[in-house]
Amino acid sequence: MSESPVTDRYLVVRKGYEHPEAALKLLNVFTRIERNQDPGAKDLLAATEQLDTQLRNYYPFDLLLDYPDAIAQRHDRLAKALAGELDPERLDQETKRLYDDSLTEREYPRKNLDAWAGSTAYQLWGGVGRAETVKVESVFADPPPSLATMWTNLQSLETETYAKIITGELPLSAFDDYAQRWHAEGGDKMTEAVREASAGSK
Repeated sequence: MSESPVTDRYLVVRKGYEHPEAALKLLNVFTRIERNQDPGAKDLLAATEQLDTQLRNYYPFDLLLDYPDAIAQRHDRLAKALAGELDPERLDQETKRLYDDSLTEREYPRKNLDAWAGSTAYQLWGGVGRAETVKVESVFADPPPSLATMWTNLQSLETETYAKIITGELPLSAFDDYAQRWHAEGGDKMTEAVREASAGSK
């Protein structure tokens, strides 16, 4: 994976513009501010936070760059700050907010849903992008009519279980119980039916 900053938008300077480098200089300034690397960034970000807005709302153009693994990097910085290995004041605005939300969640578990959602998402899933993955070819086949009701029930079981795990109503370990129920309540039959349908289509 490339470590070069990337963006999905472009800034075009018209031909003949007297100072085309001005756009790049401004972009560098905005990026340094957002990453809390500019000497005046702290005061600027604090002021906009008091106004309940984002500093980028005042930029003449919004074309901020970030790294392909920006989420994983933020996850790592957040983890280090929470472990006392990194000064929270050195965090960029977004990561500092996640840090503060994490402390709020620690002190008052699930009392502030906004604090819970962002901090939990980054702490649990922020590093997923670096995990090894196994490629599995996707095969889709409609369930046979005789198993249609069973398939509907399995989908309901999946949706309900996932929702409860995501919202924290059930622990992550509940997935193991779900998997056992899925197999016992028709998952194995459904898998075999799909395999037969797939084999017949080759």
